[in-house]
Amino acid sequence: MNAVSIRSLVYIALCSAVFIVFSAIQLKMAFSPVPITLQTMALIIAGMLLKPRAAFVSVAIVLVLGLFGLPVFGGKSGLTHILGPTGGFLLYFPFGAMLVSVCIEALEKRTSGLTVKKIISLLVIFLLFSSWLAYVVGVPWFMYNLKMSLGESLGLACYPYLLGDAIKAVVSVAIFAALYKPIMKLRAQQHTAPASPTTTAGAA
Repeated sequence: MNAVSIRSLVYIALCSAVFIVFSAIQLKMAFSPVPITLQTMALIIAGMLLKPRAAFVSVAIVLVLGLFGLPVFGGKSGLTHILGPTGGFLLYFPFGAMLVSVCIEALEKRTSGLTVKKIISLLVIFLLFSSWLAYVVGVPWFMYNLKMSLGESLGLACYPYLLGDAIKAVVSVAIFAALYKPIMKLRAQQHTAPASPTTTAGAA
């Protein structure tokens, strides 16, 4: 295994750890089974730091660990929790991290460096893929799981969290802007290494 692959595995493991820690930071709501957590911010960080496939894997690993009984969701775990009222959100999160990463790559191909337009685009991207699309998946799952109407589900699993989602997205944009060069360098380090001389010789 080459050094770049090892480095990428370390980055994936670190982002998985961030997701687990951010899942443990939660504020339980008396009116809803959906707690306020920093999971969506952890999703953004994974998409920010990792290439798309690695971002997906970093969050998916947490789901697998939870499936096997490790208390990675703020002390909770197991198939029952993953398929519970908040399961739609959990199952969406790996895709959200991947989509954030894909969009960051697309923005960088169009223009390098930070501009006002790029910062605004990042804010929209972070909101869209960390929370807005999560609600598209999570709210119907919540509604079906608890046999509620759409209006009730939106009132319990969406509307109360929108302001917090916006704040987390703004903080994430600020982090990205402050650490732009190190982040881009870290992402560049995850490119696939060139083939070894022995591999090239064998192919010839």
